[in-house]
Amino acid sequence: MDTESLYNSEYERPSMLKQLPKNLSNKVILDAGCAAGWYTQQLVNRGANVVAADVNPEMVRSTMRRVGDKSTVHCLDLEANLPFGDHTFDYIISSLTLHYIKDWSLTFREFQGS
Repeated sequence: MDTESLYNSEYERPSMLKQLPKNLSNKVILDAGCAAGWYTQQLVNRGANVVAADVNPEMVRSTMRRVGDKSTVHCLDLEANLPFGDHTFDYIISSLTLHYIKDWSLTFREFQGS
């Protein structure tokens, strides 16, 4: 699944990863809409403490299989209030997820506070 789309593997993923430091030690990152956990794994590999979230229970299970206990994974709806305190995350990434959200207002307010 992770290698089926050349757009993902050749354009989106390299561009997204370039935006982040290679060393993410001591950084806490929310992978919002983690899907099967590809970014979660990449961020863990760079030393980050990652909290991954997806609305789909199957994707949550896939991420958990991929990263084991190296990350915390939640089944969450990004269109609802998120269970994180203010200023919890150093970075929030959300790859190919936002187009699924009907109204971004609450989502971005939650991201801004997190």
